[in-house]
Amino acid sequence: MAKIEKRRHLAVFGEAFCLMKYREPVEGGRVEWIWNSRDGITPFCVLDPEQAGRSPREGEKPILWQHIDWKEDVCVPNWIPAVGSRVFANIPDYDPQRDGPHNVETVVVDEEMHDRFRQRAEWFPIVVSRRAGRVA
Repeated sequence: MAKIEKRRHLAVFGEAFCLMKYREPVEGGRVEWIWNSRDGITPFCVLDPEQAGRSPREGEKPILWQHIDWKEDVCVPNWIPAVGSRVFANIPDYDPQRDGPHNVETVVVDEEMHDRFRQRAEWFPIVVSRRAGRVA
Protein backbone atom coordinates (compact mmCIF):
# COMPACT_ATOMS: atom_id res chain seq x y z
CA MET A 1 0.00 0.00 0.00
CA ALA A 2 1.43 3.39 -1.02
CA LYS A 3 2.00 5.97 1.67
CA ILE A 4 0.13 9.23 1.04
CA GLU A 5 2.11 12.30 1.99
CA LYS A 6 0.00 15.20 3.24
CA ARG A 7 0.90 18.64 1.87
CA ARG A 8 0.26 22.07 3.33
CA HIS A 9 -0.92 24.65 0.82
CA LEU A 10 0.11 28.25 1.36
CA ALA A 11 -2.55 30.33 -0.35
CA VAL A 12 -1.79 33.59 -2.12
CA PHE A 13 -5.40 34.83 -2.29
CA GLY A 14 -7.84 35.15 0.62
CA GLU A 15 -10.62 33.34 -1.23
CA ALA A 16 -8.44 30.35 -2.16
CA PHE A 17 -10.33 27.07 -1.71
CA CYS A 18 -13.29 28.81 -0.02
CA LEU A 19 -16.96 27.92 -0.07
CA MET A 20 -18.65 31.23 -0.84
CA LYS A 21 -22.27 32.30 -0.53
CA TYR A 22 -24.10 33.79 -3.54
CA ARG A 23 -27.69 35.05 -3.46
CA GLU A 24 -30.35 35.64 -6.08
CA PRO A 25 -31.11 39.39 -6.40
CA VAL A 26 -34.63 39.33 -4.92
CA GLU A 27 -35.88 39.72 -1.35
CA GLY A 28 -35.47 36.34 0.35
CA GLY A 29 -33.85 34.94 -2.82
CA ARG A 30 -32.30 31.52 -3.19
CA VAL A 31 -28.74 30.97 -1.96
CA GLU A 32 -26.01 28.90 -3.58
CA TRP A 33 -22.64 28.01 -2.04
CA ILE A 34 -19.93 27.89 -4.73
CA TRP A 35 -16.49 26.45 -4.04
CA ASN A 36 -13.32 28.09 -5.35
CA SER A 37 -11.27 25.06 -6.45
CA ARG A 38 -8.13 27.16 -6.97
CA ASP A 39 -5.81 29.69 -5.39
CA GLY A 40 -7.15 32.67 -7.31
CA ILE A 41 -9.62 35.51 -7.18
CA THR A 42 -13.34 35.00 -7.75
CA PRO A 43 -16.13 37.09 -9.27
CA PHE A 44 -18.39 39.33 -7.20
CA CYS A 45 -21.37 38.07 -9.24
CA VAL A 46 -22.31 34.91 -11.15
CA LEU A 47 -25.09 34.21 -13.62
CA ASP A 48 -28.31 32.64 -12.41
CA PRO A 49 -27.96 28.83 -12.70
CA GLU A 50 -30.75 28.70 -15.30
CA GLN A 51 -28.90 31.24 -17.49
CA ALA A 52 -25.39 29.90 -17.04
CA GLY A 53 -23.79 27.98 -19.88
CA ARG A 54 -26.11 29.17 -22.65
CA SER A 55 -26.67 32.17 -24.87
CA PRO A 56 -29.27 34.71 -23.70
CA ARG A 57 -32.72 34.39 -25.18
CA GLU A 58 -34.02 37.32 -27.20
CA GLY A 59 -34.77 40.25 -24.88
CA GLU A 60 -33.49 38.37 -21.81
CA LYS A 61 -31.45 40.32 -19.27
CA PRO A 62 -28.81 38.54 -17.21
CA ILE A 63 -29.75 37.73 -13.63
CA LEU A 64 -26.65 38.16 -11.48
CA TRP A 65 -26.30 36.50 -8.09
CA GLN A 66 -24.06 38.47 -5.72
CA HIS A 67 -21.37 37.17 -3.37
CA ILE A 68 -22.72 38.01 0.09
CA ASP A 69 -21.78 37.55 3.75
CA TRP A 70 -18.05 37.37 3.02
CA LYS A 71 -17.26 36.69 6.66
CA GLU A 72 -19.13 33.38 6.32
CA ASP A 73 -16.74 32.16 3.61
CA VAL A 74 -15.11 28.92 4.74
CA CYS A 75 -11.70 27.71 3.55
CA VAL A 76 -11.98 23.99 2.75
CA PRO A 77 -9.03 22.96 0.53
CA ASN A 78 -10.08 19.30 0.61
CA TRP A 79 -13.74 19.94 -0.34
CA ILE A 80 -15.30 17.32 -2.61
CA PRO A 81 -18.11 19.10 -4.46
CA ALA A 82 -21.26 17.17 -5.28
CA VAL A 83 -22.02 16.23 -8.87
CA GLY A 84 -24.16 19.02 -10.32
CA SER A 85 -22.77 21.77 -8.08
CA ARG A 86 -20.92 24.76 -9.49
CA VAL A 87 -17.27 25.52 -8.74
CA PHE A 88 -14.80 28.18 -9.79
CA ALA A 89 -12.02 26.67 -11.91
CA ASN A 90 -9.09 27.81 -13.99
CA ILE A 91 -9.73 28.35 -17.68
CA PRO A 92 -7.74 25.73 -19.62
CA ASP A 93 -5.02 27.25 -21.83
CA TYR A 94 -5.70 30.73 -20.41
CA ASP A 95 -3.75 33.51 -22.12
CA PRO A 96 -4.20 37.01 -20.62
CA GLN A 97 -3.23 38.69 -23.91
CA ARG A 98 -5.86 36.75 -25.84
CA ASP A 99 -8.52 36.17 -23.17
CA GLY A 100 -8.43 39.38 -21.11
CA PRO A 101 -8.00 39.84 -17.36
CA HIS A 102 -10.22 37.02 -16.07
CA ASN A 103 -8.72 33.60 -15.48
CA VAL A 104 -11.66 31.91 -13.79
CA GLU A 105 -14.86 30.27 -15.01
CA THR A 106 -17.83 28.72 -13.25
CA VAL A 107 -18.25 25.07 -14.16
CA VAL A 108 -20.73 22.35 -13.16
CA VAL A 109 -19.18 19.30 -11.53
CA ASP A 110 -19.62 16.03 -13.40
CA GLU A 111 -18.70 12.47 -12.33
CA GLU A 112 -15.14 12.65 -13.71
CA MET A 113 -14.44 16.01 -12.07
CA HIS A 114 -15.93 14.73 -8.79
CA ASP A 115 -13.44 11.83 -8.82
CA ARG A 116 -10.51 14.19 -9.51
CA PHE A 117 -11.50 16.38 -6.53
CA ARG A 118 -11.81 13.28 -4.32
CA GLN A 119 -8.28 12.19 -5.29
CA ARG A 120 -6.88 15.70 -4.78
CA ALA A 121 -8.51 15.98 -1.33
CA GLU A 122 -6.26 13.19 -0.07
CA TRP A 123 -3.26 15.51 -0.46
CA PHE A 124 -4.59 18.13 1.97
CA PRO A 125 -4.86 17.87 5.73
CA ILE A 126 -8.43 18.00 7.03
CA VAL A 127 -8.65 21.67 7.93
CA VAL A 128 -11.77 23.81 7.87
CA SER A 129 -11.37 27.48 8.78
CA ARG A 130 -13.33 30.69 8.58
CA ARG A 131 -11.77 33.40 6.50
CA ALA A 132 -10.69 36.34 8.61
CA GLY A 133 -10.26 39.99 7.93
CA ARG A 134 -12.55 40.76 4.97
CA VAL A 135 -15.34 43.24 5.23
CA ALA A 136 -18.37 43.00 2.93
